[in-house]
Amino acid sequence: VLLPTAETRSLLNLSTIRGFNTNNRGLRTLIVGDDIRQIFIFHSPTLETLFYQYTNLQEAPITLVAVFDGPGRPAVKRGIRRIRDNPLWVTTRVKELLTALGLHFYTAPGEAEAELAQLNKLGFIDAIITEDSDAIVFGAKLLIRTTGFVRLKPYVTQAAQIYASEAISCHPLYLDEDGLLIFALLVGGDYDDGLSRCGPKIAHGLARCGFGRDLRQILTNFEGAKQEQELALWRVALTNELRTNLSGLLDKRHRKLEIPDDFPNVDVVELYIDPLTS
Repeated sequence: VLLPTAETRSLLNLSTIRGFNTNNRGLRTLIVGDDIRQIFIFHSPTLETLFYQYTNLQEAPITLVAVFDGPGRPAVKRGIRRIRDNPLWVTTRVKELLTALGLHFYTAPGEAEAELAQLNKLGFIDAIITEDSDAIVFGAKLLIRTTGFVRLKPYVTQAAQIYASEAISCHPLYLDEDGLLIFALLVGGDYDDGLSRCGPKIAHGLARCGFGRDLRQILTNFEGAKQEQELALWRVALTNELRTNLSGLLDKRHRKLEIPDDFPNVDVVELYIDPLTS
């Protein structure tokens, strides 16, 4: 759903403009966080591939910070209970490679993706390299999804799709951080399968209605029985919108779409809005 908001650029161009030229930190570099586990999930690289990927990044004004998942990461992700760790020898070799290249790395207390998003949100790093757009739900400000290589003489540099939170919130999609939260809960994300029979089009319309903002406020401001009461009212409002399309933001009325009494799973919402980080 976020693809229309992406900007395709080379990492060399991005880091030169945002890091070297802007020079907000006085370092002439773009500080980029890298979720190590994402590399293995999506690309299954060899150490040789990692070597060339990281040395290519070093040709640009980029300072890389690699983060490994920690022991407190969620037990279930993408429907798989306790994702199997990479073998110890793989992790050891990757750390040896990072050390040899002079790159920074550490292990997060929980999920690396959430850790990096928090670092980006607080301004400690400038961007995140990841294939998972859920990082934006965690609060990431600038997400980089690498797409291949382009030749910019005399260099060959990585091309990327750039997702910026400010561009997403200003785009006609009208999806801010809270909208992306409810979108992930409705269609499914890293931690559960979402609401049955609720596709991206319906979820997008509901997200634009402000249900994500209201949900975050309920979970932030209320506890116990009062929270349950507010969540029940929230579900009633959600159901009414589906049945009436009062806002006009849905494609049509969806009277057959049921909202279960246990939606959303509060534990899942907490994983998004209050993940374990440093």
